[in-house]
Amino acid sequence: MTRSLYVLLAAILFGLFPPAAKAVDYSVLVSRDASGYYVDKGSSKWVIRTSSCFESVFFDSATLRLVGSSFGTIIFSNGNQCTVNNVYVPATVNTGTYNVTVNSNVDGWYEFSDQSFLVKAIGFEFAFYAPATLVVNASSNGFASGTIKLQSGLVANTITDLFVQRTAIGRLQPRLQPPILYRQPTKR
Repeated sequence: MTRSLYVLLAAILFGLFPPAAKAVDYSVLVSRDASGYYVDKGSSKWVIRTSSCFESVFFDSATLRLVGSSFGTIIFSNGNQCTVNNVYVPATVNTGTYNVTVNSNVDGWYEFSDQSFLVKAIGFEFAFYAPATLVVNASSNGFASGTIKLQSGLVANTITDLFVQRTAIGRLQPRLQPPILYRQPTKR
C-alpha cells in the first residue's frame, strides 16, 4: 500500500501524468469538397478531414476546435459538429518521383497511408493501402503539378494540390523533403 502511494506521488512529481491538452479555436471559412473533406477558403487554405461528416456547406463561418495539432471538432454555423481526424496545410516538396502507399475512396483525394500527406488529383481510383507512384514536377505552397498512378491502375491522374499534416507549431518548412517519400534510382 505504501509503495503504491510512493509510485503514484513520483509519477505526479515527475510529470508522467501530463495535464489535459487545452483546445484551441480557429475561425475558418469552409466549403465541403468531398465526403468528409472540408477546405478552408479563407487565408489558411487548410484541408480538414472529418469522420463521417455529411454537413453540406459552402463558405460557412465555422469554428475549428483542435486539441493538439490535427485532431478535434469542427462546429458549423448552424451548431452541428463533426469529429476532425486530421488537418492538412499547403505543402512545398522537392520535385521528383516517389513511391508511396495511399488510400482513396472519394473525389480525387489520395491520403498517404501514414496520414502525413494529402494529394488532390483530377480523377480518382479506389485505393486501400495501395502502392502508387507520385511524380512531382513542381510544387509551391500547396499548388502542385505532376501525376499519381496506382501500380494496379490504368491511368496516371493529374495532381493539382499537395498538403502536409499540420505540425504542432502550425508552420511548414519552406522546402520539405518528406521522410516517407524516396526517390527512385535513376535509370542509365
